[in-house]
Amino acid sequence: MPVQHVDYTEVLKQLETKRQGRDLSWRQVATEMDIPAGTFSRLRNGEGCSNDALVTMLSWLGADRSIKPFLVAAPE
Repeated sequence: MPVQHVDYTEVLKQLETKRQGRDLSWRQVATEMDIPAGTFSRLRNGEGCSNDALVTMLSWLGADRSIKPFLVAAPE
């Protein structure tokens, strides 16, 4: 199996759809996710993000069902 890569363009597209559907600003989305708002700018600029931020975004999108057994809460 070849190494898989994240399609950040698709992640941003899905985030944008949900964000608009809920009438939220990017800052509000970041607050809900408890990640820095600048994360979205870095993604738009092709810089990627941390694995933890990516998993948080996928969870916010509801895509965590298949990976849930592998997730743990971040330490306080």
